[in-house]
Amino acid sequence: KPGHVKQSEGIAAQLQRITSQYERPGMEYPVSVMEVKFRSRFHRVLFSYCAVLFLPWVQGRLRYLKFFMDDPTTENLIKTSADFIISAGSGLAPLNLCLARDCRAKSIVVMKPGFPFNFFKYDLAVVPAHDEGKVPEGTLRTLIAPARMESEEMENAARVISKSMRSPQKVKVAVFVGGPTRRFQIRLEDIKELCGILNKQSGSLGHYVLTTSRRTPPEIENFLKQNNDHACELTVIAREDSRHEVVPGMMALADILIITEDSVSMISEALRSGKKVVVLSFESGNLPAKHR
Repeated sequence: KPGHVKQSEGIAAQLQRITSQYERPGMEYPVSVMEVKFRSRFHRVLFSYCAVLFLPWVQGRLRYLKFFMDDPTTENLIKTSADFIISAGSGLAPLNLCLARDCRAKSIVVMKPGFPFNFFKYDLAVVPAHDEGKVPEGTLRTLIAPARMESEEMENAARVISKSMRSPQKVKVAVFVGGPTRRFQIRLEDIKELCGILNKQSGSLGHYVLTTSRRTPPEIENFLKQNNDHACELTVIAREDSRHEVVPGMMALADILIITEDSVSMISEALRSGKKVVVLSFESGNLPAKHR
């Protein structure tokens, strides 16, 4: 403001003194999260090939996405106007590039884009170190998968899920059960043995809570629904209960987190929480070397 500058002060000192008198604007931006639904798996694969040819002509022509995606998704994409386009997962990299070019926005991808889009240029690519092969130029490599586990969010989530428990203060262990992948199997016998151990050791370990993933086989889900272990305070079937509070709430309540080895993202979230983490390996698993 006029009259605030003193001749005896240096320029840097003047700026620091003046700006410290006023509240600085926060670095907050309006964010819109969009769910992308393709018409079928075939249309998803087809789009990854067609996008290479479509990219140079995409600006102002997003309406043609209707051939690959359902009507609500296409309508939302046409209305999109953003400064940053962020996509998670390799399969959405082609759409990320299309939207960024149409909006003249910055393109940010998380995970290594699939071929041939791993040869394209992005403003930022965040790729975990276990993703091998050719990565985009200027990629930021992370030791584990990017994960956000803020302490305040975890505590709020814990208060929500605690209402469904008998004695939440007794919970010391949280178990996260995954499911089959391309090179990994999980057996009912393994989960029965795990629950039996947790129940027998509850005197020293404490009570536990457990949740599944959407990949967990139905026979394991049915067993867990009928599990009457006195030490089990809460069982959540992810296919039936998709509350956002479940995972961070369980991590907040427990001291020890047990995660089956199939999910890098879940392991990363557990490590990010700051709790003690046990990765559970099964003999039936045959995960690739990069996963280990």
